[in-house]
Amino acid sequence: MGADYRETVVAFINSHGPAVPMQIGKHMGMNSMLAGAMLSELSGKGILKISKLKVGGSPVYYVPGQESLLVKFIEYLPDKDRQTVQLLERENVLRENQLTPLLRASLHNIPDFAIPLDVSFNQQKETFWKWHLVSDEETSERIKIILQPPRPEPKPEPLKARPEPRPRPVQRQEPVEHPVPIAEQTHLVESDEPISVILPGQAPHNPGDPATDDFLASLLVFFSKNNIKIVEQQCLKKKAEYDFVLRLPSSVGELTYYCKAKAKKKLADTDVSGAFVQGQLRKLPVLLIGTGELAKKAQELVQRDLHGLTFKQLGGEQ
Repeated sequence: MGADYRETVVAFINSHGPAVPMQIGKHMGMNSMLAGAMLSELSGKGILKISKLKVGGSPVYYVPGQESLLVKFIEYLPDKDRQTVQLLERENVLRENQLTPLLRASLHNIPDFAIPLDVSFNQQKETFWKWHLVSDEETSERIKIILQPPRPEPKPEPLKARPEPRPRPVQRQEPVEHPVPIAEQTHLVESDEPISVILPGQAPHNPGDPATDDFLASLLVFFSKNNIKIVEQQCLKKKAEYDFVLRLPSSVGELTYYCKAKAKKKLADTDVSGAFVQGQLRKLPVLLIGTGELAKKAQELVQRDLHGLTFKQLGGEQ
């Protein structure tokens, strides 16, 4: 078959929408394996895009601009991921720290529909998730509303009951003036702190300065004492939260770990599950370091479900 097969494949997907290799093979009279090789070639050249979701073990191929048509394939997702897609499509933007650990993990499973955003606000960092078809401008506006909700309008004060006028000896009575309350004006005071939305692929966070950060300094001391090498380092919140990729010595050689370090008096189950999800995304075991101990629910979660996670508390024997 000549090179014109590319035009045939692209024309079919343009007219029928996103397709799997079996559909292309049936249309062109060939087996699905050969059709899959053709689709892979076209996606490698950027002519077609390839989905992360699978239909019968095969990805879905589509022409750029057909992203909205991928929704018809959500029936092939697991139930929890399908429900997450429907929730994100309805809400457009979700704030990660208001979601359950299960929902957070599910969002990582649907990259065709969910785009993570790092948002800096009042010297803190949060993660939001946006529906893949929502524009950056609309997303920014929605995030600003979530972080700076408008204050409710003040309710007018009720009119005070007017006392009954006392009878006077004169026939003519002076008119009684009724005071009319003046509603106080309330001004919405907006924070001067800018809201920064960081899209995927933008510059990483400041790595931190151990000279001015006691928590980072203690982490570096701990790594040095235990012959742990730092491969990557990110400062998510100065003096409070860091991410690392580390190489730890072992009897079988160096092992690579994802490390989440938090300066908190007590680490909650959400801290544990969030670190575990990040390790799963990187396909690395997890080392969670904290200045405080694990909360009861966090201990139960580690013992019951998160067997690939190791917790180390700083401050004791290092």
